[in-house]
Amino acid sequence: MRIGKKIALTLLALLVVLMTMGYLAGRSFFREHYFPGTEINGRDCSFMTVSEVEDIFDREARTYALAVDTMNNGREAVTAEDVGMRYASDGSSGRFLDAQDLDYWFLHLTDKKELNVENRGITVSYSMIEQKVDSLYCMQPENITYPSDAYIKNEGNDVFSVVPEVEGNALDREKVIRVIRDAVENRVDSVNLETEGCYLKPAVYSDSPSITTSLERLANFKEALITYDFVESVERLDWSTIRSWLTTDEEGYVILDPEKVKEFVHGLAEKYNTFGGERDFLTYDNRIITISGGDYGWVIDELKESQALTHALEEGTVDVREPVYAYEAASRSGVSDIGMTYIEIDLMNLRLVFYRDGHPVVDTGIESGYSHYSGVPAPFGVYVLTAKKSPAEVVENGEIRGVDYLLEFDYGVPITEAPWRGELDGEIYIPEETGGGIKLPYDAMATLYNQAEEGIPVVIYDK
Repeated sequence: MRIGKKIALTLLALLVVLMTMGYLAGRSFFREHYFPGTEINGRDCSFMTVSEVEDIFDREARTYALAVDTMNNGREAVTAEDVGMRYASDGSSGRFLDAQDLDYWFLHLTDKKELNVENRGITVSYSMIEQKVDSLYCMQPENITYPSDAYIKNEGNDVFSVVPEVEGNALDREKVIRVIRDAVENRVDSVNLETEGCYLKPAVYSDSPSITTSLERLANFKEALITYDFVESVERLDWSTIRSWLTTDEEGYVILDPEKVKEFVHGLAEKYNTFGGERDFLTYDNRIITISGGDYGWVIDELKESQALTHALEEGTVDVREPVYAYEAASRSGVSDIGMTYIEIDLMNLRLVFYRDGHPVVDTGIESGYSHYSGVPAPFGVYVLTAKKSPAEVVENGEIRGVDYLLEFDYGVPITEAPWRGELDGEIYIPEETGGGIKLPYDAMATLYNQAEEGIPVVIYDK
């Protein structure tokens, strides 16, 4: 029994000694070696020393090569020597080793630990990368075809065709440098410059909207025919003129030069606007006089008409077109734009005649502070009747007086009855009391008010 107990104690002591020695041996080993399952930058470094790992990294750095795939199955190489690649330890590998839990190393024998050294401890020369890129076969001028855009060509006789784009094989140097630098720093095996979008591309292709839309517009421009009928004359606009207006915008679309369109419309306005202009006018007593001034007449809205004309031409419109007007008159007749319904006021003879559809409906004597006797400046010309009010109030001799009927032109000049007058015989000229307005007998004013409509011309003169 004593012998057996001794043997057991001896074996136990021996086991403890062996375990202690194993523990100390493992602790000592892993002081210089990585635990199993340790990966650094994706490489298995189990049981390796720091110097062994860094030797591997250095060897990999010096033997590194990058395959550069180019257009049409071309391939070139960039080596570690080309870019000055070296492995330069920053001490990370040693710090990883020092951080191992040596006291409990036996608990980490089945662990897996992934560690990374920033930039893989690799250094490269950026200037050498640029030099290598510039030396590549695909970067040599004699091997480069630059891209060119598709465009529309006039083959002659206004027959248009599309010249296709040229893809070319020119590279964006800065993008190539960036792609290769990133690949080298991350030790990628290959890059494809076409996949990476390094090739310069045409901005315009044969099927680009700017080409297809421009062809459609050209066809429409050739078909367009716009006729302006101003009665006294006709203006026509067709391809013979339109072709000289063509230009392209910033996106390459064929368009009409906006300034050319505006210039054309402005020419129409200068020629056919009558607003405030001179007119020959046949008076009630069969005299032809020339009058000017006022706020009546035709005025083309040049901005809106330019926009509308551009749209019509782009659509290939064939039409007799009326311009967009800002102000309109009663007639486009070559004789007069005043038409057949208007109020005529003769301040020389103090007479008012109202014509409706060419027939005199009212013919009466008047009073007016605008007579040639008073010296009060008169609003000569052709105006629009702007208002009708019944009843209304007017200011006479500084007093507000009520009237049954009031018409206004020139935005404030009154035509009204004078109920405080016994009669209107054309012999009374009191500007203070008439206020510069036009006074009619009551019955004549009532008829005028009921027959006249807002918007008709008021012709006033002193000749």
